[in-house]
Amino acid sequence: MPRSLWEDLCQHAGKVQSPEWHGATLEQREENPRVGEAEFSDWDAAKKRIRKECE
Repeated sequence: MPRSLWEDLCQHAGKVQSPEWHGATLEQREENPRVGEAEFSDWDAAKKRIRKECE
């Protein structure tokens, strides 16, 4: 049975390197709610919005 991607990443976490821009993106996303630049929605509303955007 093939392993899931997540299981594989967990077993080889030390060998996988994220690009430098990942850190900057995560920092910005953490900052957005603090400065009022983030919008939140519940999962059902988010799915509807995403599906509508893909039409």
